[in-house]
Amino acid sequence: MHDNIGEIIAINSFLSTSKERDVAIFFAASSNRFDEHLQPVLFDIIVDPNQTLHPKAFADISMISSMNEAEVEILFSMGSLFRIVDVIALNVESCGELWSVQLQLCDDRLDQVWLSMKSKIQSDESFCQIGQVLSYIGEKERARRLYLYVLGDLFPKAASAKPIDNHPIEMWYVGSLFHATGQNEKALPFLDKALESQLKESDENSDQYYLQLYDIYIERGDVLQKLDRTDSALHDYECALSIAGKKFGDEDYNSLIAWVRIGKCYKKIKKYSEALHAYNTCLGIAEKVLSAMHPERASLHSSIGGLHVDYEEYQQALTHFEKCLEIKLSIGPSNRSLAETYYNIGFTQCALKDFTIGLENLKRAFEMFQKCFDDPSKEPTVIRVQNAIILAQELLRLQIYKEQVLTEMLDYLDVGSDSDTDDEEKTVNSETNVTVN
Repeated sequence: MHDNIGEIIAINSFLSTSKERDVAIFFAASSNRFDEHLQPVLFDIIVDPNQTLHPKAFADISMISSMNEAEVEILFSMGSLFRIVDVIALNVESCGELWSVQLQLCDDRLDQVWLSMKSKIQSDESFCQIGQVLSYIGEKERARRLYLYVLGDLFPKAASAKPIDNHPIEMWYVGSLFHATGQNEKALPFLDKALESQLKESDENSDQYYLQLYDIYIERGDVLQKLDRTDSALHDYECALSIAGKKFGDEDYNSLIAWVRIGKCYKKIKKYSEALHAYNTCLGIAEKVLSAMHPERASLHSSIGGLHVDYEEYQQALTHFEKCLEIKLSIGPSNRSLAETYYNIGFTQCALKDFTIGLENLKRAFEMFQKCFDDPSKEPTVIRVQNAIILAQELLRLQIYKEQVLTEMLDYLDVGSDSDTDDEEKTVNSETNVTVN
């Protein structure tokens, strides 16, 4: 838990707690009496009364509890989400060393995000589901290892097998596994065959048919983009968008996903105007189909902010980066994700010549990035942020120097003081304007 401070944990059963700290410590102290190698843990739960909480998030059941009423038992509902705030070691007289894990009950908006994420993981294959969940929470390396296991143990002949006709879903699944493990050259033939077979099985009355066709176009587009065949990828994404619009509506989640991909393609080929249009369309859909604090909305704000930076529209970029940060802070992302956002904000503030605040955010990003790598001194990302800090410090020094010089100049010229004659005043003002410009 100490390595996951700031992350979210879910309780998969009802959680019985007590408002009386001494009672909780008593139970914690007795938890390791049969095994000295176990360490007692005390959960300190914080509930913010200003949060938007589910009406049945927890309840005081001391009046009906089988425990002593003096215990003041509070029961948290099944599936409650908590953010890990801190993990500290305590020395309690009654039980010696005790770990205190400070948890904060997450608000109802995060429950909505969780439910939304669950609804997006639609695969019928349990291994694929687990891999998707791991990817969604940022554990991409674990997801990759799982997919490699599936390919090696469940599809041992997949590496040498050839795609077959009339099995579009199986071909899509194997292609997806190759894609997930970075084997895009192997993935493409399976996805090509999946698309060909699916188109042959045309069933205009089946939503499931079109959803599968949509998934194949999206997956194949992703592979094509990884292979730097951006024009072909864009074509697949546009086909997916057309399917989503006709069968599910222009303001459906599937349309949102297609628009995101289209935006990335346009940005990759430096068509920034088209990319900005695509991302703004995404944001409009997201406001209607995703919860306010959904992580994909944070990603959209980050992408739009990046495009405004390309156009040197720094104030607009800053607005989107700050919105991205607000969402990420509310859902407790990894240090790296937060670090990237703090870097974007710091860079943009420096571009707006707000070097003092910009430096603070760049330094915050640098500290977070250092915690993400075993040897940060060799990481290009860390080096890039470090160089940005050095440059911002130099620019801040020059800014302060210019302000000092200007102040001394104005003091020397005595600008603003009463003059003996109108002619004298005009001369001073004229000279001042020329000198400053």
